[in-house]
Amino acid sequence: SGPHVLTSSATSTGALATLLARRPARRVNWGLDRMKFMLDALGNPEADLEAIHVAGTNGKGSVVVTADSILRAAGMHTGRYTSPHLVGFSERIVIDGHPAESDLLESCARDVLLLANEVDATFFEATTALAFEVFGRSGVTTAVVEVGLGGRLDATNVLNASVAVVTSIANDHAEYLGTDLVAIAREKAGIIQTARTAVIGPVGGEAGEVLGKLAGESAERVLRFGDDMSVGNVESGPDGTSFTYRCGKSRGPLRLRTPLHGTHQATNAAIAVAATDAFTGGALDDVHIQRGVGAVRWPGRFQVERREDGTWVYDIAHNPAAAGALANVLGQFDLPEPIVLLASVLGDKDWTAVLAPLMDAVEAAVFTVAPSSPSDRRWDASAAREALDRSAVIEVVPDFDRALATARARAGAGTVVVTGSCHTVGDALRRNDSA
Repeated sequence: SGPHVLTSSATSTGALATLLARRPARRVNWGLDRMKFMLDALGNPEADLEAIHVAGTNGKGSVVVTADSILRAAGMHTGRYTSPHLVGFSERIVIDGHPAESDLLESCARDVLLLANEVDATFFEATTALAFEVFGRSGVTTAVVEVGLGGRLDATNVLNASVAVVTSIANDHAEYLGTDLVAIAREKAGIIQTARTAVIGPVGGEAGEVLGKLAGESAERVLRFGDDMSVGNVESGPDGTSFTYRCGKSRGPLRLRTPLHGTHQATNAAIAVAATDAFTGGALDDVHIQRGVGAVRWPGRFQVERREDGTWVYDIAHNPAAAGALANVLGQFDLPEPIVLLASVLGDKDWTAVLAPLMDAVEAAVFTVAPSSPSDRRWDASAAREALDRSAVIEVVPDFDRALATARARAGAGTVVVTGSCHTVGDALRRNDSA
């Protein structure tokens, strides 16, 4: 029937603000018809993208930013799409390493808003269409795109990506994906359907078997962490994580350093290297990889800030697997003591499982409520305190500003670890001006 024609133009200012404010972030309406309608009307900007598409329970953001950094180090003009943001919406849509300019976002949002209204698109569908339109108007043909939720029916799965990545499989978003790891693996494998190469992280058990089988049926080539690529001699220090990367006979041994902290970040970086190597057909120089991996900046992922009032650590760990990784890094890192936890977890998360490993890594904790968290998803901090064995060293301070001050006072010259959700970290970064 041909592309949809925009019959009117949004002339009022603040189209982006309107687009974002009117759409509940948590509304999920499965299916790709609305995305296809909007993108057809926009002239299908996604069709011009050669993309690396990244799904996974944890690690996908780190893989996306590392892959983007490697491609830019090789001289490519790139777009990057991630979610959620910590401080400002423009963090989600990045051109050549810089957030998209506000005038461009606003101009694109005017057209997207009309279409989103017409089909009642969800928040994430609208912002995904916005990202692809921004890429199109910026002349971007190389993109690294993060899946929002799941994979098969995620709004980003309109891409014909040449490389598809699944970083990990664990329980999260149970209200949408369930708790069956095999079913979750099937959903995430849905992004592999058009890819030439599939890159799979350290996914074991039956979920790993199913993921490998589905990848083999769709992709021409499958690279699995531990089988086809690996890391060794991992060393973690104040300047990040160093490791040796190998990928069969085609690449390595190559010594790399990522500024991101934790042994899990060596794995994430290796996945990104494998993905970009496949994306470029092995055309990357070692120096491109080394520079790209070494130049990554990804706020809110064990971000350490040493300020006059003491040390702050920000990490968005919001599920048990991510919290366990954070606890491990806290144990490896030489942080000033005492270490005090400042936590606010969303109410629909398994906050007992999230907090338990962290309580073993700190001396005290302050539970609070992040002001930017959706009102219908706020947790009961007092109930969380009572449910944990170490409730005697936990203080509940609902007011976020008071909680920050309380945690800082309890830590003294030591360290405050802010975690639990993107809302918690973003709110703290804004108040501490550390974004």
